[in-house]
Amino acid sequence: MTEGAGEDVEKELFTFPKDVLFDQSCQVAPPLKDWINLQVQSDTVKLTRWRIDAQCLRVGMRPTCHSEPHEHFLDSFEFQSDVKRIFGENVLTHVMELCRGNYNYLCRVSDKIKILIMDYLELEDLLNLSQTNKAFYKLCNSEKVWERFVRMRTDTITKEMKHFASNVGWKRVFFTNKLQLRAQIRRHQKSEQIQQQQVFLTAGDC
Repeated sequence: MTEGAGEDVEKELFTFPKDVLFDQSCQVAPPLKDWINLQVQSDTVKLTRWRIDAQCLRVGMRPTCHSEPHEHFLDSFEFQSDVKRIFGENVLTHVMELCRGNYNYLCRVSDKIKILIMDYLELEDLLNLSQTNKAFYKLCNSEKVWERFVRMRTDTITKEMKHFASNVGWKRVFFTNKLQLRAQIRRHQKSEQIQQQQVFLTAGDC
C-alpha cells in the first residue's frame, strides 16, 4: 500500500459524521401504517412520526417530532418505553449507551475499511465475526470478502476457477479441496457444453 493510499485509509477510518450517531426507520405494526424515524444526534434523541392514512394524505399533515437532550432521555421512562415498543430492546440499549457517551466506532466504519481489517483474520475469526450481528453476517458472507480470502491463500487463480466461482460462489471454492475442486470444475464445464449443444440443436430445428 502506498503512502498516499495509507493516508486516505486512515482519514476514512477516523472520519465520522459529526452530528448523527444513530439513524433508523421502521413502519409500526398493523393495523397502523405510520412511519417512524429514530435519530440520535450529538446532543439530542429525536423520534419523528409520519402519520399514514387517508385523511393525512388529503390534508397533508406534517410529521410530529419528540426531541430531548441525552440526559433527559436517560431519565425519561416514557420516551424509553416508546423506543423499546417500536424498535425493540436492543435498539433502546444501544441508544442509551450512545447517550452515556459509549460509542461503538466499529459499527460506523465503512464496509471498505472493515474488509481491509478482515484480510488479517484467520478463518475461525472470520466465522466468529459473522455471528456477532446481522450486518457482519451479511458482510462476512459476501462474495467480495470470500474472493479476497481465497486470493490471499491460493497461489494461482485459474480462469476456470474464476468462472466456477461466478456460478457457485467463492466461499464454496474455498471449502472445496483441490481434488474435489478440479472434479467439480470439469463437471461444470461439461454441463455448460451440453447446454450449449442443446441450444445449438434447438436453434437448428427452427
